[in-house]
Amino acid sequence: MKKLLLPLLSGSVCLILLSSCGAGNVGVKQERFHRTGIGAQEKAVILLERYVDNHQRKDSEEKERELVDCLRREMTAGDRVIETLSADDFRATLLPGVKFENAPRSPDALLDLMKKDDMQSRVSAMTVRYLIVVDIQTSARRSTFRATVLDARNRVASGTATSDFVGRVGSGLPILSRAEREACAGLGKAVYYFITSEE
Repeated sequence: MKKLLLPLLSGSVCLILLSSCGAGNVGVKQERFHRTGIGAQEKAVILLERYVDNHQRKDSEEKERELVDCLRREMTAGDRVIETLSADDFRATLLPGVKFENAPRSPDALLDLMKKDDMQSRVSAMTVRYLIVVDIQTSARRSTFRATVLDARNRVASGTATSDFVGRVGSGLPILSRAEREACAGLGKAVYYFITSEE
């Protein structure tokens, strides 16, 4: 009986350990349409386009702030720091009085805004060069973060970066889940190198 229980208990312990401590993988892809690069005084703005959790839309300013905090940390990892302007300040200057839920947040809608001369002059006054527009799809085991990088000065989409994390089921955290943190960290690094390297 003891001989039968030992493998059974060991198997249970392994399953518990795998579910609580197992590793995951982060995959990162980039697609470049135009050359990038950033000047010493130029800034980026991180905007949340969409947040889908288990097939349900849950976009919010709070989720956008969590995203911004996460990406900012990763975008200071290299030799240069990419300065960022808060999404709230950007919207307040560009579209005074327009709330988060009513503001244009898709890459196409934002590019259309950039093509209006009065909007372009407001963006230039804030010294904003790039808009990093992020779409998030997440579940307990998988998170995919996709950023479209818009060049506000040249009014074009420079390219995209995608970070995909597949791993264990983590415990619920008040901010980003583990899958989201891993995917966000991968995206932050990818966006940093996408912007700072011209090729």
